[in-house]
This record gives sequence, structure tokens and C-alpha cells, in this order.
Amino acid sequence: MDRVARTLPEDECRFYFAFPRRAPGFMSLLYVHAGEKTYYQTFHRGIAAIESVARLHRSHAIVCQVTNDRLTERLMERWGYERHAPQLGENHFIRRLGD
Repeated sequence: MDRVARTLPEDECRFYFAFPRRAPGFMSLLYVHAGEKTYYQTFHRGIAAIESVARLHRSHAIVCQVTNDRLTERLMERWGYERHAPQLGENHFIRRLGD
């Protein structure tokens, strides 16, 4: 069970993000909460929606820290994310948004 938020209904996910003042031009994906039976397709549509929000906000990139073993480096690369900030650990990723 998720200790940060309550259990969600099946096939639902919520994305929590911010636009840090210290890093203008970046969106920080802070936390993703998915229901126990959330489908991959639902999660992927959520990622696409987050990217749309970042583009509307004219962000240059989305940064995140991955702490879930199911989000592998291979999957992150497939979605356009690459390793970032090695001084912070090996689970930080960035998705640069081209114009």
C-alpha cells in the first residue's frame, strides 16, 4: 500500500509536478501514484499529458527521480528520458523537450 496517498480506484493514476522557481524552464515530476490495477496504456497516456502541460508552460525539460523498480532504464529510454545528474544518484532522469 502506498504510504503517501490513499489507494486509488483501478486503472487510475495521478501525477504530481511543479515548476521550480530555482530552475526556470524545467518541470519537476515529483510523484506518480497509480492504482493497483492501472494499465500500462493509462500510465502512458498520463505521461503524454504531463509532457503536454510542460510544453504549454514552455518548459525545456522534465526531470524526475525514479524509485520504482518497474520503471526500468530501458523503459525510460523508450519514453525519451535519459540519465541525469549522476552526483545525485543513478535514478535521476531528464526528458528534453525539443521545439
